[in-house]
Amino acid sequence: MKVNLHMHSKYSDGTRWPEEIIARSSSLGLNQVALTDHDCLEGVDTFLLAAKEAGIQAIAGVEIDCIAPEIKYNSEVLGYFPLGNWTHIRDFCLGRMQYREKRIKRLISLAADHYKTELSFEELKTHKIGTLPPGLKDPLLSYSKPDLYNYLMTEKKLIPKGTDYGVFKKLKFLNQDKDPKPLVQEVIDIILRDDGIPILPHPGLIFNRDVEKMNAEGFEIFEWFKNVGILALECNYYEEKTNSINNLTRKFARNLGLKITWGSDCHGPGHDSDTMEKFWGHQGLPFLDR
Repeated sequence: MKVNLHMHSKYSDGTRWPEEIIARSSSLGLNQVALTDHDCLEGVDTFLLAAKEAGIQAIAGVEIDCIAPEIKYNSEVLGYFPLGNWTHIRDFCLGRMQYREKRIKRLISLAADHYKTELSFEELKTHKIGTLPPGLKDPLLSYSKPDLYNYLMTEKKLIPKGTDYGVFKKLKFLNQDKDPKPLVQEVIDIILRDDGIPILPHPGLIFNRDVEKMNAEGFEIFEWFKNVGILALECNYYEEKTNSINNLTRKFARNLGLKITWGSDCHGPGHDSDTMEKFWGHQGLPFLDR
């Protein structure tokens, strides 16, 4: 069994539409997949339908930006909905998407002042969408800073091609608008309300891929997540540190009585995280009998 439960589409910061992701998954022989766009479930219905037609088991998913100030966590929580209900989390995400659209519009205005040129949300949106699949009109999208980065670099040529996104993020005007992210506990509670499965994604990133730091501090951090409702830790792709970090992840999961999932965090061709061929697991989502 080949499993990849962490992928992004053009509905958030991926580079391909859901049906294109399924076609690629099929060509790789993946058996179980999930779409986990940022703060967005708008592509899930298309993803599930395309997967059914391709003979692939697909699960509705989402990746919610959130924080836990008490442990200095500022990242995400994954939610999966194998029982087919995501009513409350979708409503929550619609609110987050509305906020994201307002924020990207403010950032475009700040960028226009910074670069002393005319920029527009509609132009960024058109650039982000690219070519629409047949039958899709004016989709609801989840906007983020990478969308602005790509627009300024490839469409407006205001950023030198190849500029590292980390360098771009440090530009002063980008930090004039702080995102009031929800708390981890709030996100987990909404996921559970829909009989969903809350999972901690890419746990190695909490420790900046530092294996020694993760080994020394991981148990306390992951125990905190277990106590607030996380049910599993994700094995993820970390380039040359993939095996060492995932071995630690599995060790902590065993010690804490947590499950393991597998996801590559693929964002598609042309993105720095184009990982579908590089990483997958051999064990499906372990909660389908809940």
